[in-house]
Amino acid sequence: MRTIEDLAGRSVVSTTGTINIEQLNELNRAQGLNIAVMLSRSHDEAFAMVANEQATAFVMDDILLASLVTAAVSPQRFRISEEEISEPQPYGLMMPLEDAVFAELVNEVLYEHVQSGAIHALYDQWFLQPIPPENRVIGLPMSAALAAILAHPDAYAD
Repeated sequence: MRTIEDLAGRSVVSTTGTINIEQLNELNRAQGLNIAVMLSRSHDEAFAMVANEQATAFVMDDILLASLVTAAVSPQRFRISEEEISEPQPYGLMMPLEDAVFAELVNEVLYEHVQSGAIHALYDQWFLQPIPPENRVIGLPMSAALAAILAHPDAYAD
């Protein structure tokens, strides 16, 4: 299983309420893949469906998939495809609506980390180094697309 076409005629799971369901259904229709799209209530349940061979694949964000693989009893049984089903979707930060001072501080600190390059050390710390207390390593190198955005953040500012 290396490409989207390899999923043709197979069962693929994703988590209810995520954009991934819509993306998978759209891809399935557009390419006529005859994928049986299965729904799960949670990411853990979807991952378990693949682990227990109830589904062939789990469509989800690579970061979430990597954390699930890392926590698996036998992580070597799983591989994250490098092929994407859509353009990357932005992540956001949630904070109290009424705390504008805090929101401004968060934005300033993030901007400083990006401008100074410190964001690369943070990425390395959380995605390439052991994370306490279990010392799991997610092992997800920064994508070329994210590196390009971080190299020229003002080109992507709203």
